[in-house]
Amino acid sequence: MGMGSKAYLGQTEDSVVIDFNYYRADDALTPRLIQDVMEEMEQMAFVKYGAKPHWGKNRKVGFFGVKQKYGPNFDKFLEVKNKLDPKMMFSSEWSDEILFGRESSKYDGCALEGNCVCSEDRHCSPSKGYFCRQGLVYTQARVCRFSSAQV
Repeated sequence: MGMGSKAYLGQTEDSVVIDFNYYRADDALTPRLIQDVMEEMEQMAFVKYGAKPHWGKNRKVGFFGVKQKYGPNFDKFLEVKNKLDPKMMFSSEWSDEILFGRESSKYDGCALEGNCVCSEDRHCSPSKGYFCRQGLVYTQARVCRFSSAQV
């Protein structure tokens, strides 16, 4: 359990941190074991329950809608960031997408890398038997699930 922080993008209220560790192949397009379970839990935590991401440990999907989770503190952070880094030397494609809401395009395998939530089979790995499906418990989730019937 962590105590509330005054940092603009910190956990401003007392909170509990839950960490899920998993291993993946060196090739990001190789599906993880229990791929669908991990994606469903991730979407349930961030979307259904409004969890806030760890700024150094989450996949990009953990940051979708993050601005709304921090309210006015998010804008205060951007104001300070822009003042202290006007030439954007400490920016990257990733930080610009997260901080400024610039969305990257969906592409084949983007859900396996955590760069999108699947909406089409191609976002998973259909050639390896992983297809975009509805979550089993959190039915609003869209996950890459293995199905030998469609290979």
